[in-house]
Amino acid sequence: MKLHRPLRLAALALVAGIVTACASAPDYPGNRENYQAFVEVDNHGSSLSNFTVHLVSATGPRKRLGNVNLNETKTFDVTRPSSGGYYRLQATLISGSEVYSPQFALTEGDKVVWDLRQNRVLFYGNTRQAP
Repeated sequence: MKLHRPLRLAALALVAGIVTACASAPDYPGNRENYQAFVEVDNHGSSLSNFTVHLVSATGPRKRLGNVNLNETKTFDVTRPSSGGYYRLQATLISGSEVYSPQFALTEGDKVVWDLRQNRVLFYGNTRQAP
């Protein structure tokens, strides 16, 4: 029985090492609880004032990002965008009218900027920070 003790200790050390490595995994890539993308809304030079921005998935659901005022630029975090998902941004004004952005793809680490003056979406690729 004493011959198996070193094997058991080695196996226990191996399991402990794996558990420790998994517990210290970085947020990116692969940690699907924390991954995010960024959406910036640039409202300088447009005539839109005091509106709510939603991220609208091509499959239907929408997520409220926040409010933007006249001559303001705001950046919003988008938690868990679907991999390879297509979206549009929706600005809903106080009057109830809506403005939509062109469709764009958004995945983990991406940053897009919606320029409302020209109603175009600029893609800045993957902007995630190294841990």
